[in-house]
Amino acid sequence: MSITKETRRSAYDEILETLSQRQQIVLDGLTGEMTANELARRLWLNGIIPTPDRNNVHPRLNELVEAGIVEVVGRRYIVTGK
Repeated sequence: MSITKETRRSAYDEILETLSQRQQIVLDGLTGEMTANELARRLWLNGIIPTPDRNNVHPRLNELVEAGIVEVVGRRYIVTGK
């Protein structure tokens, strides 16, 4: 069976209605493929979260992945190069 775009969109809209405020902030801050560190820094620079610590966003990213809203696409090593 194939799911129509309308059905997928409807399900997506229903999920969005159940997001917590922090989950919505994290989702709104995502643009393209970003690491938790990049997202935390962006939200911090915009004054949305108090520090650039990835722990401000990583738990919410995990929740969004579990809900099927966000997808893990790989790994990037930026800060330490390891």
